[in-house]
Amino acid sequence: MAQNKRIPADFHKAMFRIAAIAFVTAATVDVGSSYIGAPHLDFTGIWIIGILSYVGAVVSWFFPWHRLPVERFLVVIVIPGLVLLGFMLMATGGVDSHILPIFIAPAVFMAAAYGFRAGAAIAVLTAATATLPLFINGWDSYYGRTLVVLAVATMLCAYISARVRLSLLNEYETRRRQQEESYVATIGALAAALDAKDRYTEEHSRETAELAVNVGKRLHLPADQLRLLEYGALLHDIGKIGIPGYILQKPGALTPEEFAIMREHPVIGERILASVPFLAPLGPIVRAEHERWNGTGYPDGLKGEEIPIEARIIHACDAFHAMASDRAYRKALPMAQIVAEFQKETGQQFDPRVADVLLELIESEPPHIATPQQASGQPMPATTASGPRGWAQHMQTVEALGQQLARATSIEDISSRIGATISTLVPHDQCRVLLMNEDRSELEVVYLKGTDREEYRAVTMENAAVEVGEGITGWVAESRRGVVLGDTEHHPKAKHVSGTAMIDESMLAVPVVFEDEILAVIVVTKLGLNQYSLDQLRLLTILANQAAVAMA
Repeated sequence: MAQNKRIPADFHKAMFRIAAIAFVTAATVDVGSSYIGAPHLDFTGIWIIGILSYVGAVVSWFFPWHRLPVERFLVVIVIPGLVLLGFMLMATGGVDSHILPIFIAPAVFMAAAYGFRAGAAIAVLTAATATLPLFINGWDSYYGRTLVVLAVATMLCAYISARVRLSLLNEYETRRRQQEESYVATIGALAAALDAKDRYTEEHSRETAELAVNVGKRLHLPADQLRLLEYGALLHDIGKIGIPGYILQKPGALTPEEFAIMREHPVIGERILASVPFLAPLGPIVRAEHERWNGTGYPDGLKGEEIPIEARIIHACDAFHAMASDRAYRKALPMAQIVAEFQKETGQQFDPRVADVLLELIESEPPHIATPQQASGQPMPATTASGPRGWAQHMQTVEALGQQLARATSIEDISSRIGATISTLVPHDQCRVLLMNEDRSELEVVYLKGTDREEYRAVTMENAAVEVGEGITGWVAESRRGVVLGDTEHHPKAKHVSGTAMIDESMLAVPVVFEDEILAVIVVTKLGLNQYSLDQLRLLTILANQAAVAMA
């Protein structure tokens, strides 16, 4: 189905529903207003035009317009509507007609749907239609003046409508971009969680995604589909989170029982993605990634075009990368053997069109395949702590913390272990853990440690305690929401610690909550403005969740 790229797809049906309402409104106003007073009107013509308008409304409302490209809206709806308006104008007295204000509606509607240029063009057409009585009935000064005012008013209304449309589209684009950023962040976190469990998948998923997107481009997939393809490739193995580690990391071939468990990971992956609304479209892709062109794949035995094109591409790229990579139980296959395998399985395991494009691609642009050292996650030069690799390292640290907290014997011990972990994950000049007291009115400091900076020497366990709702820390406890602040001193909830100087300071603060009960607040601060990111807030929140289980 063709869609106009200038308007949201779900507006396609709404446009014709609005047109139906316009037909009904115009006909009703025309017929009803014609009986006010006793002018000399062609009531037969008015009723005929009214009936035609009602027929147009019914057709506009019930016809399956989803089969009609919205680019043809002008020809199918707007032009016939203007013709009906022209007949209405003549039937209601020509230069003596009272329905001229209705002529503003088509221009306003088109400006709202397509922008000012379309609205202005329709404004010109409506003005031209409105001049018909001057040619048929002869010149009328009053009507001529009214027509000039109508033309200017129509153009002005179209401009206002177009500006409102532009503002709404800008707001829509801003929200879409924010959602996209959240989308990517969620994908990164999910990929990191998988990387922490199966280090082979880190480079494998990223390189498979890069290869899949290049294949998709050669198959001329649209941008939206390429985005799904990329994200689906990044997360095609996400279901392995639910597979026991001993199976994922087994150095030899899997037993039939182990392979049966491994075959469940596409279904697990789909369930994980289905729980996140904006990741749900990836579910069918991830579920079908191990289906085969001839129907012998799993889990559903889909065949041929029944398999989503994104899944077919990912399946081929996944197989290529697996054959071209060193694994624990075998070395990478020679490229000639890989090509021979693809040629053998084309039309059996792989979609012939996808396989042909992939082979052309790897011949003209050989893809990068990670070395065994890279794939195993061993340290390499210039590796940063950000991105999926950094997150995987963080998740390993968090997992180790969980094991330590299970052995902790007191709140002070728990707080000390959390503080020590934070010192390795989040840069800071001071870290505080504040525990809710028994009457749940005050947060008392149970852990306080920092870098011994001059600016923090006056901060003590006593003067850093706060009441619930007081200062930023108390506000976090009251709202039960974590915050990342680039300038603590100028925050509306800021409460200066007595005996300390005013400084430029950034802060992360997260609540420790268990079963909807606030237990504590973790705070880290660092000198300087805007020192922390949302990723670091997410990381501290994960640590707080670990602390909540241990403290409860």
